[in-house]
Amino acid sequence: MKVQPTQWGYLGLGVMLFASQAVNADISGKVFRDFNVNGVADANEPGEANVVIKAFAPDGTEAAATTSDTVGSYTLALAGGTEYRLEFSWSNNALKSGAGGGTSVQFVQDGTSNVDFALSNPAQTIAPGAVPQIVTAVHSGSIHFGDEFVLATIPESAGSTSSTSMNAYMTPAPTVAAKETEIGAIWGVAHDRLHQRLLAGAFIKRFTRLVGNPTTIYSVPENGGVPSVWITLDSARTDPHGAAPDWSRDFDVIPSVGKEGLGDVDMAEDGKTVYTIDLKTRELVSIPVNADGSAGTPERIALPTTVGNCTDSNDLRPMGLGVRDGKVYVGSVCTAESTVSGLPIDSTAARKGDPGKLWAYVQVWDGATTFSPVVDFALNYPRGCLNNGGLGNCTTYGNAAWQAWTPAYPFSNWSTHANGYPQPMLSDIEFTPEGDMVLGFADRFGHMDGSYALEPPSAGFSSGELTISGDVLHACKTGDSTWVMEKMISGEAACSTAGKGYDANRQNTIDEYYFEDDMGTVAPGNHADVGDGGIGVVLGSGTIISSVMDPARNAPSNSDGKDPWQSHGLHWYDGITGAFDKGYVLVDQGQPNDQPVWGKGNGLGDVEVLYPPAPVEIGNRVWLDNDGDGIQDAGEAGIPNVTVKLLSGSGEIASAVTAADGTYYFSNAAGTSTASRVYGITQLQPNADYTVRFPTAVTVSGTDYQLTNANAGGNNLLDSNAPVSGDVLVSTNDIPAPGANNHSFDVGYKSAPVATADLSLSKTVTPTSANRGDTVVYTLTATNDGPDVATGVQVTDKLPAGLTFVAHNGASPAEYDAGTGVWNVGTVGVGAMNAVTLQITATVK
Repeated sequence: MKVQPTQWGYLGLGVMLFASQAVNADISGKVFRDFNVNGVADANEPGEANVVIKAFAPDGTEAAATTSDTVGSYTLALAGGTEYRLEFSWSNNALKSGAGGGTSVQFVQDGTSNVDFALSNPAQTIAPGAVPQIVTAVHSGSIHFGDEFVLATIPESAGSTSSTSMNAYMTPAPTVAAKETEIGAIWGVAHDRLHQRLLAGAFIKRFTRLVGNPTTIYSVPENGGVPSVWITLDSARTDPHGAAPDWSRDFDVIPSVGKEGLGDVDMAEDGKTVYTIDLKTRELVSIPVNADGSAGTPERIALPTTVGNCTDSNDLRPMGLGVRDGKVYVGSVCTAESTVSGLPIDSTAARKGDPGKLWAYVQVWDGATTFSPVVDFALNYPRGCLNNGGLGNCTTYGNAAWQAWTPAYPFSNWSTHANGYPQPMLSDIEFTPEGDMVLGFADRFGHMDGSYALEPPSAGFSSGELTISGDVLHACKTGDSTWVMEKMISGEAACSTAGKGYDANRQNTIDEYYFEDDMGTVAPGNHADVGDGGIGVVLGSGTIISSVMDPARNAPSNSDGKDPWQSHGLHWYDGITGAFDKGYVLVDQGQPNDQPVWGKGNGLGDVEVLYPPAPVEIGNRVWLDNDGDGIQDAGEAGIPNVTVKLLSGSGEIASAVTAADGTYYFSNAAGTSTASRVYGITQLQPNADYTVRFPTAVTVSGTDYQLTNANAGGNNLLDSNAPVSGDVLVSTNDIPAPGANNHSFDVGYKSAPVATADLSLSKTVTPTSANRGDTVVYTLTATNDGPDVATGVQVTDKLPAGLTFVAHNGASPAEYDAGTGVWNVGTVGVGAMNAVTLQITATVK
């Protein structure tokens, strides 16, 4: 192809461009997390620390090196007057070079600022402007077992802050993903982005039916379809509800709550593994996801049973999971159940056991057998009122303070109309965009009881209205693998929003991070903590979503003929200020025919924010290799106006023309295309083979250049990829998964040597005559009689119309395109012994 001299002249072959620049010794910029993959550091996209940035001079020597700081900023102190090659490197394999921004190799003039570099985790991406869906598990009472939904989705844009209308909190209506009769009782939910489905784990809760085994994970199509069993971890496991339960009582299951079935369910960020907790065996279960989406053979990893501040190993109970940047986190509590005796008790009596022994733990798994603590703290922090309206006595038995787990139903009678006995379960772990940790705590008692239910041992009394007191806690990131709990627990002033939650006297005094996780304006301080234990994080805004009871925080009593009581839904909290953003009512006083109604109990489970798979982008740079070494050196300018084609098989699916700096990109993301950056290529998908085609030669300012040496130097980010044919193969390993952007497809051109050569071409055919259907073989031989070696030799010899191409072979490179008839001969040495031969096999039509 040709490049006009006027288009090249302003670059001055890497000299004229820089001649008028003032000498300046620094290059600076920022490394950041790019959640919306637009290449710009937007709000809620934090800097990334500990990325190494090195600058290399034109002669290839390292001129300076530094590391990005805690906010992602860096500065390189350099000598003035030249261009440098910058290389960015990082140790976290979960992070990939971002799309749409600067790549991990950049060419920069000294004195340049804002040389930014975007990193992204494919599992933590959302397209600009996209509205994600929110999915949550819903609990349905099972005296009536029917079409009640147990998995539902809403758009993230739903929700309200209305102070006049309850209906505003209920719009739009949820979309049903799965029904009670299809998958039964569930809690943990994982999003399989690659296969566009949800994976929901069976859960043990009083008055809720399983449809199968307590260790089953169900596959639920994301966009409609029939749910199915994905895997059952232990087919011999029996249903703790009993063989023929009386669903109006369901006494047998009570001791198994939190100790049988599955806990949280999470997906590895690469989509290749599903994790869950077997609550009975207290094991982390790792389940491979096969290429077709089916479940592989599970691996069970024993969780620690000996940890600090938990003297009885039987008291350690895991449930919650979190995944971030390739690491798996497990949440557990020391239940202090071993300290409990003397049950049952009167509903107004002092609670049993030693709550001073309650403790919470988050441990990170090393991928083998070791779990290391990253967060642990006592669960004796101040809490407010459980239910002033029904229990009263907020400073005694009506307080929301966590209590030791009870091995059985704790009460012998009930003398008020609202019952509660808060028992902590660390049920979910999520991370903010900044890397802070958000912990969801469910109230176990809310799974042991229902509203106005008959109680054991003889159904001699009804419990009245169930009330829970789950919580949302925050841990601030202090280092790569270190966090500190919020000020209310740790005393650390830096981890605080300065918000005030309600205390036991219903006064705003408690320094809670999420200080408005309460009932709100209808009855201030009446329910100080309303969490159901499920947590989700919205990447674009950094908003925290919590499943809650009574979510219509600002709605008045008796608006739209409804009360904001005994409903279940979601709260959104600002991840920075901790304040309430909005609420959504998913079910109002339970679903039709639910028995029992959960009242103010645990009506919901896990929360997931659904994003489509991350886009993929390939490409990078075409440059003039001045020294012909096949390596992109500083000062070697990019070549503009080079046409680069993307092929799938033999078909072209996109074409780009390099920009002024020689760059080009192909992406399947939505976006506005330019000549050099092409978006919306739906045929470009991960785990597939492609070809990027470059011209075999270019002409710049009247000078001819040929492809430079391929694959020199051992660093794919710096070398030239194109063989003499100009065709660069993109394999499944180059873009193995969504978000696996690959910016290593660089191609260089060097000066064509001035040489003299006497080339000749001979052609023979065997046999010399043939009939229809016969096979014939053409042999082409290129010979160079010298005196110099010939390079970049190309022959065009297209088969006649009466023949059908079958195959070709010959000495390397012998690359032949039957469609165009072009044989890229490459280099031909001097003399007959160095002749290059190509054989073309065809059949007669």
